[in-house]
Amino acid sequence: MGRKISDHIKRFDHYAIYVEDLEASVHFYGTIMGFPSLTRPPFNFPGAWFDIGEGQELHLIAGKGAPASGNRLLHFAFEVDNFDAVIEICNEHGLYYEAPKRRPDGPYQLFVRDNSGYYLEFTHKVFY
Repeated sequence: MGRKISDHIKRFDHYAIYVEDLEASVHFYGTIMGFPSLTRPPFNFPGAWFDIGEGQELHLIAGKGAPASGNRLLHFAFEVDNFDAVIEICNEHGLYYEAPKRRPDGPYQLFVRDNSGYYLEFTHKVFY
């Protein structure tokens, strides 16, 4: 079967969802659910982040939901231990991905689209 991306996944990292009422959602996830809030990088859109346990996060994005196809704000994310290997494997399989970027707070990220149009993010939290 050859090399697989799953050989390099360390854990599930975060899930991002649209919420129409950010204040009400922050109350629900922060107060009712009891998830601790996290510091969010200075993105150019409103939102909130929560720690949902074992290093996993929930990211809320303010706005109306959009179809998953073609919208990478809605995505699953996996932390990987070898960013270059993931890119090589994507190339080997002809997968569509956007050019890797570095987030405002340091980690590198790669967005890959599956055959249904959903985006997966592979993040590499190495700071250098």
